[in-house]
Amino acid sequence: MLGSGLTSADLIAQIPFADAKDVANGSVRGVSSLDVADINGDGRGDVAVIEGGKHAGGRKTFAWFAAPSQIQGTWTRHEFGNDTHLRSFLGAAKLADMDGDGDVDLVVSSDNHSGGTKQADVYVYLNPGPGSATSTWPYQRVTSSTLALHHINDMEIADMDGDGRLDIVTRSLTPNQIQIFFQNTISNFTRKDINTNIASSEGLAVGLLDADNRPDISFTGHWLKSPTNPRTQAYTRLNIDASYKSINQNTKEAIGDIDGDGLNDVIIAPAEAFRNGGNAPLAWYKNPGNTSTANWASNTIVNQTNNTHTVKLGDIDNDGDLDVVTGTPWSNSASSIAVRVYYNNGQGGFGPAQTVVSGKGLYSGALFDIDGDGDLDIIGQNAYASTSKPYVYENLHNPVAPPSPPPGGPRKKAVLPFLDLLLNESNQ
Repeated sequence: MLGSGLTSADLIAQIPFADAKDVANGSVRGVSSLDVADINGDGRGDVAVIEGGKHAGGRKTFAWFAAPSQIQGTWTRHEFGNDTHLRSFLGAAKLADMDGDGDVDLVVSSDNHSGGTKQADVYVYLNPGPGSATSTWPYQRVTSSTLALHHINDMEIADMDGDGRLDIVTRSLTPNQIQIFFQNTISNFTRKDINTNIASSEGLAVGLLDADNRPDISFTGHWLKSPTNPRTQAYTRLNIDASYKSINQNTKEAIGDIDGDGLNDVIIAPAEAFRNGGNAPLAWYKNPGNTSTANWASNTIVNQTNNTHTVKLGDIDNDGDLDVVTGTPWSNSASSIAVRVYYNNGQGGFGPAQTVVSGKGLYSGALFDIDGDGDLDIIGQNAYASTSKPYVYENLHNPVAPPSPPPGGPRKKAVLPFLDLLLNESNQ
């Protein structure tokens, strides 16, 4: 089915990708979280590979792989170090410049996943600097004391209160809460808990959904509108699709301007067939431009799907609009496991998927121009823990100049909306 007004004449040329490249060259299996950024300051995208032991046969990997000049070359492994205090489940990790010194640091969660004692912490590992990034990284606690919760599997980084310092947003499975860790200093954070009122659910995204220039939070068919003072005032819960959680309460989400109208929209994917996880649409929701409690208009990309544990927005074909990248890391149907791209016609219309690879999915997927050639590559582990490996799918598109603005003036452009938000905030 052609989505959102797309006709056969609007079908977009697909972009070639290289075969999957295992950045660890077989040295890692069982990856639970992963992210990508330029760690050593050489202009290329390096990959942080985190392996928690819970579902990885007790193995633990806490390392990063430096990118070679060519993606298909040999990646060099370096250890973050200082990992003896980390627990068995390392379910979320992000790379961001947390201390504002110009290099990216690592934020990682640590808990017991499920069963046993509820214990969870979040840490910031500080990059020693481009010249010393291969040495042991010192760390700071984000959680002042260990939290009584299980299974942090979602994390985003943004300046939530506009004070120029990056904050950390996480979501725990039990109790089902969203936590915001407001940074006072790199060694001191203030925590705010927001109950989701949904049992054992996951998924969130962070971005600007209204005009107040303070990041909002989307989760499982709702969004949290930021108050004037996010530290002390309550977030307002509003609807995107209030019924989504009754079909599948496990989501992965992304925020960006999908239809080019200057307002950021939300895309929701059904992430898991567990815990009330029925088949549901992969759909994007048009921002109505107000704070109405009514549902947002739904635009279906795939009618019924499941286990889409990665959904990302990025301009894969360099035509000036946001395409959709998905990864299905497991399924009862082996043919469903794949990495796919849905190309945007510029107005939020999407045709059939391009299958980048079959038999491999994305669990913690990311988009980044690793080799600096002007196009976005796809990175992620092919499955969850167990035997999963960190793969890169090199975009072989020949970069072209951005197209001329459409009639009526330029569209709001966000190649990677969340990263753009971070860059804008850090430059203020």
